[in-house]
Amino acid sequence: MTSVPSIRFLCLAPLILALCVSSPLGAQERTDFETPYQPITNAENAKGKITGELPEGWLDDSSWADVDIEYMPIQGSVAEGNSALQINVKEIRKGIAQLSWRQLDLTAANETHFRIYGRSPTYTPMKLKIQQTVSPYHVYWERTVPLSGEWTRVDCIVPGGLDTKKAMLLVTVEESGIVELDDFELEYKPFKALELTEEQRRNLLPISSFPDGVPSPWIAQDLRDVHTDPEVEGPTGTPALYAKIAKGRASLSSGLFTAVLAQGKKRHTLSVWVKTDDPGILMALRFGPPDRKLWVKPFSKVFTLEEGKWKRYSHTITLPASAMGYYVV
Repeated sequence: MTSVPSIRFLCLAPLILALCVSSPLGAQERTDFETPYQPITNAENAKGKITGELPEGWLDDSSWADVDIEYMPIQGSVAEGNSALQINVKEIRKGIAQLSWRQLDLTAANETHFRIYGRSPTYTPMKLKIQQTVSPYHVYWERTVPLSGEWTRVDCIVPGGLDTKKAMLLVTVEESGIVELDDFELEYKPFKALELTEEQRRNLLPISSFPDGVPSPWIAQDLRDVHTDPEVEGPTGTPALYAKIAKGRASLSSGLFTAVLAQGKKRHTLSVWVKTDDPGILMALRFGPPDRKLWVKPFSKVFTLEEGKWKRYSHTITLPASAMGYYVV
């Protein structure tokens, strides 16, 4: 009879070395989309047709695309004040519609907080991006926002770690439809490292000892018979998580996954207690942005597990900035 290997986990924990805390407001910028609006002047050489008016601080960034867009102020049922901005994307033949706020000053010591109200009578989604203003136009952060016919307040926090004055905020629309914006506010908030206790340094995830199996936000993928084992106590005194691994499965297809908040350009350590009854199993610890190849270095570190005793395995990495605003363990 072929034996089935098993592994017991305890305290799978990304160690966050610098966390964001509330602090006094930094530099603040705001557009309430009231008057005055000015005619668009930077679209004379556009491949498509871009017309209308925009408030100060906002520029159309769609002249490279073959699109038909009209910008105009609207009055009446707005989120704040007396007027809002309507983006009417009549047709997209090639590319996307982009509205830019180019006055970003990103520093490694600050988080960027911004909010904006949005709605769409055509239920057209918008995407918010922070991107380089120059080639190769690297995307530092992005978020897709579904919109309805009612005003929705969208609050965003872009993690610290970026250090550039060549960045812009983009509101993009990738399909024809109407998107309306109101009451934009942006501010920079400094962050500082928290004073952590020894217990916090060991484990900042309160659910990572798995006392209830695999609770949200953890996901178990292709692990058989995963459950808390009350008969096996881990090194920290709580029951371990038991999991069977199917023989012959590719190593990339079995494991535990979760999303965490972390800070780009800072060193973080991911560690886990493991015990197995089948020596020689390869285990990888992976930690990085969700849009990167986490199965390769430096995001992945592979270990050959030892039999019969608990051992702490750890992986330390300086994380790059995440365009999605979060990281995957």
